[in-house]
Amino acid sequence: MRLVLAAMVVLGVGCRGRETTRTAEPLNTAAWKAPENMLSGGVCHACNLGVYGGHRCGHTVPCRMCAREQGANHLHQVTYRCDACQYTQGVSHVCNDSKHCDVCRGDKRNIPVHHECDRCHRMLSPQQIVGVTFYCGACNLETSSNHICAKTRFCYRCEREAGADHIHEATRLCGSCQTEVAIDHVHNGTFFCKECRRDAGPDHKHGETIWCYRCGGETPWPHAHDNW
Repeated sequence: MRLVLAAMVVLGVGCRGRETTRTAEPLNTAAWKAPENMLSGGVCHACNLGVYGGHRCGHTVPCRMCAREQGANHLHQVTYRCDACQYTQGVSHVCNDSKHCDVCRGDKRNIPVHHECDRCHRMLSPQQIVGVTFYCGACNLETSSNHICAKTRFCYRCEREAGADHIHEATRLCGSCQTEVAIDHVHNGTFFCKECRRDAGPDHKHGETIWCYRCGGETPWPHAHDNW
């Protein structure tokens, strides 16, 4: 019975929800250099694993599905397709071990984890699984596109890179300005106002002015144009 319980614990850590995230500590990368035999992959005798290029002992493990090294809280997106509704759904999924994950391992022993269609409630099987995040060796973190080392982190709630002043579902990273801004941001012209929760110009006054894109500056609120 003890052996059965131990096996269940080991297999259960392969797949976790998005809420179970772990903050990774940054590495001192200035003095770190990958061993020559790990630059192109091979076998890591310290970890007793077949690894991909860029492997770091104790920090990354191979993701067999993505065919690359992954850090903690590696994210996959699972696509489900309902032919009856002509409806496609994407469900994010944190996978720390694709070899044993019930969703991602994809071998003949795997029993597909079904997902309910949001419209007709039919049970759907996974149609496609793709990796969303990539391991950044400099930051020792899983990251996505538009990552800026030491300035952004992947937001698992919004599922994109975020800066220090990120607000869920309100701001997004501007790669040019390297700051968190609203969706209607103007490069080098507006900034995100946390109190008003929108982008504002240099002369902004809380509750009194609003940025007008037609006028190109802050204007008294309420503001309108005669020919609108």
